[in-house]
Amino acid sequence: MRRLPLLLALIPSLLPHLRPSDPAAAQETRPLALEDYFRIQSVGSPAISPDGTWVVFVRSRILPEEDRTQQELWIVPTDGSTDPRRLTAPGFNASSPRWSPDGRLLAFSSSRPVSGEGRGSWWFLRMDGEPGEA
Repeated sequence: MRRLPLLLALIPSLLPHLRPSDPAAAQETRPLALEDYFRIQSVGSPAISPDGTWVVFVRSRILPEEDRTQQELWIVPTDGSTDPRRLTAPGFNASSPRWSPDGRLLAFSSSRPVSGEGRGSWWFLRMDGEPGEA
């Protein structure tokens, strides 16, 4: 239950990254168009580090030119001191982030190909230094 207030506190730090970058576009009122659907981005599956200093989340967006949805892992400090940063390569979908109990590893599911196994398996990122990119 202590994580809910922390998640609610994070919402203001994520909102600027979900808003239109052009203030004039935010003021424009018009009916929703099909093109708007393709610009929608969503944030979900938050995973807070065991020490409470980081949150990893899944950012989903539509790539109409590739006719698919892209899911990437992003990380942001819980105090909002820096902008969110992408953790996973944009060429592969990533989802279901989970921290190890000691906070040293981040497990996630990814569509990356694995020789002999096809696609879709669990991957791990070391998180005990500056978080890297997978």
